[in-house]
Amino acid sequence: MLACTVGAGCRTDHRQMLDFLATSVPAGGGAEYVVMPPDQLTITARPTEEFNRYAVRVGPDGKTFLPLLGNYVLAGKTTSQIAAELTESLLDYYEDVQVTVTVTGYNSQRFYVFGEVSRPGVYPYTGNDSFLSALAMAQPTKMAMPQKISVIRGLDPLPGEEGLALDQEGHIKNTSHKITVNLDTMIKGNTHGNFMIANNDVIYVPPTPFAKVGYALQQVLFPIQPLIGTVSAPQDLRSASSSGGGQ
Repeated sequence: MLACTVGAGCRTDHRQMLDFLATSVPAGGGAEYVVMPPDQLTITARPTEEFNRYAVRVGPDGKTFLPLLGNYVLAGKTTSQIAAELTESLLDYYEDVQVTVTVTGYNSQRFYVFGEVSRPGVYPYTGNDSFLSALAMAQPTKMAMPQKISVIRGLDPLPGEEGLALDQEGHIKNTSHKITVNLDTMIKGNTHGNFMIANNDVIYVPPTPFAKVGYALQQVLFPIQPLIGTVSAPQDLRSASSSGGGQ
């Protein structure tokens, strides 16, 4: 069970938390994914032979080579926009075309999860990532403090939006935003608090006060550990020599 904070009741059981994250409903209203380099796509255009699960990678210039059409700009567009444009272009060669475009490699955008989670690090941003789905992937540990999870929205804009806000001297304005989310309230029924993650979001799951104390003690004691190993080593060698001599 998660450790209890001083003066507060016990929090949600760790297993209950993980079960909730595994079965949580996704948040609605996610933005449609905008393709950027070096994302990978699969294009199918029926009944053409040229585009039968045709795999492409968006180049550094935002373009890729497509049969019949040559170099084609894909970056900065959604998959539905690309499908509509390709349909119109391929009607010059076919009477009727049905185009589908899917992202098979989310390589250009990402979000981050750090702190008391089993799987910290970088995660691909897909446009359908919610706060709860991100935590379900990262798996909070038993030392996590679910009442004070931070979400920091960075300075980088989403693809297709305006650039960074600059002041009169041309310096980037501090437009980042930070919110604190109480996962416990969601577990207890307030799931409408779930929301969609944005590109470059940083999620930080803090440790409990009990865990902070443990980590502080570990930092104090850590320099002693090599010394303990050095002092005990000769004894180990003598034990090994005695064992070897008796054989």
